[in-house]
Amino acid sequence: MDISLDAITSNPKTNARALLRISLESALYIAIFTFGLILRVVQLDAVSLNGVEAHEALAALHRVQPHMTENPAIANNPLMALINQFLFFVITDNNFTARIATAIVGALLILTPYLWRERLGRVAALVMSLFICISPVALVASRTMGGVIWTMFFAMITVWAFDHAHQKQDKGLAILVSACVGIMLFLTEPTGAFTVVGLVFGALFALWTRHDTRNTWLSTVGQVTRAWPWRDALLLTLGIILVVGTGLFASPNSLTFVGSTFYRLLSGFVSRPDDLPAAFALVVALRYDLGLVLFGLLGMYFALVEGDQFSRFLAGWLFFSVIVSVIYQNSTPDAALWIVIPAAGLAARLTTQMLRDPSIGYWEVPRWAIPVHAFITASLLVSIAINTTRISHVLYLEARPFGYHFLTNPLHSAEISSLDDNISQNVYQIDTASNVTVSFVAQIWRYQGDIEPIMRVVVEEPQANGEVQEVLVAGPYTYDELKDGVAISLRGSNRYLIKVSRSVDQSNARGQYAFITHPPNAIEGNSLFNYRLDAPFFWTLVRSLSNQNLPPLTLMITVFLLMLLLISYFLAGSIWGSRTAWRGVGFGFLIYFLIYGMGLGWQASTVYANDPRELWYNAEPAPQHLNTIIQTLEDMSIQAHGIRNAIEITVLGKNDTPLAWALRNFPNAVYVNSIGGDTNTEAVIVPYAQRNTNLSGDYVGQDFALSQMWHWSTLSWADFPSWLMLRETSTDPIDTERVMLWIRKDVYGVQEVIPTQSN
Repeated sequence: MDISLDAITSNPKTNARALLRISLESALYIAIFTFGLILRVVQLDAVSLNGVEAHEALAALHRVQPHMTENPAIANNPLMALINQFLFFVITDNNFTARIATAIVGALLILTPYLWRERLGRVAALVMSLFICISPVALVASRTMGGVIWTMFFAMITVWAFDHAHQKQDKGLAILVSACVGIMLFLTEPTGAFTVVGLVFGALFALWTRHDTRNTWLSTVGQVTRAWPWRDALLLTLGIILVVGTGLFASPNSLTFVGSTFYRLLSGFVSRPDDLPAAFALVVALRYDLGLVLFGLLGMYFALVEGDQFSRFLAGWLFFSVIVSVIYQNSTPDAALWIVIPAAGLAARLTTQMLRDPSIGYWEVPRWAIPVHAFITASLLVSIAINTTRISHVLYLEARPFGYHFLTNPLHSAEISSLDDNISQNVYQIDTASNVTVSFVAQIWRYQGDIEPIMRVVVEEPQANGEVQEVLVAGPYTYDELKDGVAISLRGSNRYLIKVSRSVDQSNARGQYAFITHPPNAIEGNSLFNYRLDAPFFWTLVRSLSNQNLPPLTLMITVFLLMLLLISYFLAGSIWGSRTAWRGVGFGFLIYFLIYGMGLGWQASTVYANDPRELWYNAEPAPQHLNTIIQTLEDMSIQAHGIRNAIEITVLGKNDTPLAWALRNFPNAVYVNSIGGDTNTEAVIVPYAQRNTNLSGDYVGQDFALSQMWHWSTLSWADFPSWLMLRETSTDPIDTERVMLWIRKDVYGVQEVIPTQSN
């Protein structure tokens, strides 16, 4: 399949065909690069910077903004900080310029397999370029300032430069290898050493498993180390580390990060962020790039059995990366590239092998057989995925507590109910006996839609004229209270009605909720959602069908499609042989996973970027409501000073957070560690927990939720399919960071502050 460009003869027709091949190959690389660049750049600034991104952006901005020189942030990626420092100085500082450098490096990473053509093969290198282009892990890492993207870019260059330096005894390329290794170790991200060790492990593994009996792998290593230009390489590498690490000497303190790189690396073996899955990098790789990883592992098998030296190098690199991703506890989501990049190379090799003529023995296979079978397989998989999405959504809604009973003592009961244009209120009846007190905890949990129900408890009291009057005995309770559970006590022989309705300001809201009751002690020392019971799978399925939420036809079609998938495989095998059938199935699955993965990557980097249920952002989701805070401050600044950014702001918090990045253009913003009665600035921002801090003057305030979290431990079997497809779970994310924005009354434009608004 590979075409040697050296095999050009003096025949004009041969020359023309060879040049045509050259231009076609170049055109394909340009097309793939352009497509990848578009994916990485379009709507790059649509999502706010999360905590990791804001820290890196502010580390660069602190070097060029005169009013930000106090306690500057230290970059975790000094090379990215240097380039952003230049972009902020020459262009401007915003979300787009903060991310564009990493996005361009991610696009350039697509072209790096071109350097491997001699070792990997021309077709395999082109296929690897395509895999990196549409890999969701590479896409999201490129759009979120992922440090590992930079490391992998230099890793690809290192492999090419080392190979040529060893073959041609080129001193300049050897120095380039040393410089790239130094950059990966100290200037891209704290875990760059894993990539360096992975490359070394892969090279040693390839040498150890080669069949050359004349030279042992130890003798080869000795030859390379003796011929290496150590002095020149070390001098250049140290110079690059010094210049880049200090940001062209604009931030000498940044060298402290370079010195602590290995300490931070080693500490990651024993510390892991709360509630993140173990082997996080491996989980991310399987979640987003499952098809590529599986093909890579299959390619690793063939590399060990019948592969050449370069394939075994990739196999060793992938093996090491998988081991590290399992044992390293503090990996970031972009660390999945440790696995994805070598897997892409092995998958590309395997793909080119599958493109060979499958005809063997008496099996004559036409050229169109494998493409047609692959297309049929991919189409069936897409149809199965669509129907599975519908089924998973229904199971997510139906696998809930059910069977509400009108009990005298309603301690364990639940009902799924709706509020929409036709149903504005639901009533739950409880009859109590005389001399009996019924106590329980009531909870309401939203499952679908945007409703925030309120609840009132009334008692029916007969009147002298024979009518029945409803008297309020408890409530109304807000949705925020009902999510946590409220204690209810009902006394005497009466008929009580629990009424659930939409709030006044939600007259157009629609959705489903569960009304659940618990024993009276459930609220003490327990998280109430742990009391919710998941129905067994069989009864959930039966109930879904009986409620007609899951049409039987959908389930039947899904089963039928699965049968067609098996039938197509056996039919292709009976006509053209098992080799053709397996290749058709393999290409079909690969096409499906690549298409699905590309959509998954785009959704992760845009649609679900601020949802902690998105695996990539579980630890660091993009913040919310920052634009509203900034717009409020700009309006108040115009009202008080006539310009947008002149308002004086005191912020209780650090200067390297997403909020600090949002406030970067307010030169009068001051960050403090404590606030007291002497604080009298025009605006004050404090954590919500400290909202009652005494300030010098009257202020009008509003709270804003900045970030949320979601616990993996709450994911049940019923939620898993819907989470996988739609990021729907029965437990909503909870606010983890709220801030209170106080505006001084004279700036806000009021003479007197009512108690509910004042500080």
